[in-house]
Amino acid sequence: MMSTTPRSQKCVSSPLHAGGFTLIELLVVIAIIAILASLLLPSIARSKQQAYKATCVSNLRQLGIGLKLYVDDYAGHFPLMSVMDVQADGSEKSKGVLNALGGFDPEHQPCLLNYPKATVRPLYPYVRPSMVYACPVDRGLNVKAGCGSHPVKPTSFEVVGCSYQYNAGGLCFPPGGGTRRHQAGASGLSGKAESWAPDPARNILIHEPPARPFG
Repeated sequence: MMSTTPRSQKCVSSPLHAGGFTLIELLVVIAIIAILASLLLPSIARSKQQAYKATCVSNLRQLGIGLKLYVDDYAGHFPLMSVMDVQADGSEKSKGVLNALGGFDPEHQPCLLNYPKATVRPLYPYVRPSMVYACPVDRGLNVKAGCGSHPVKPTSFEVVGCSYQYNAGGLCFPPGGGTRRHQAGASGLSGKAESWAPDPARNILIHEPPARPFG
């Protein structure tokens, strides 16, 4: 049976106009996207760093307020560098608060042998355990944890329960810069009167671990 459609009315589609992109067009689009991404990524990274910085400053401010409340309650003196903690057997043991001024119990229970429980840390009554103690850029420390069986990794917050450290016990300036001068001597601010610091704005109270040489 012959078709009744005249030859002049038959549609023949061209492969160059099939409704898709050609290889050249795709490559051009990919190149444009790559250029835009390379321009945007640095600004996104900077924005993220600024957000981290803002979070960290807010955390330190709240912890500073907590410490001020502590000082007001303890006759104008900063916390000592250690507290007495009751062990599982009922005995008492002195434990340092240099990196455990507040926060949570250690995630690794054997670490409780050397890190104080959350409830006996100096800031517990003033700033209860929360994400305030977690620095957004906490990367842990290249030193052994309190139990001695693993490093303080992946973060100080996960291992010790607190990302920040108290200036009590030999905070000094790292080689090549840092704090520019030793801070508060061998015992730091441990037990010192609030009036001891002649220039409070130039003395570190709480800091992030990288301020120490082993950070």
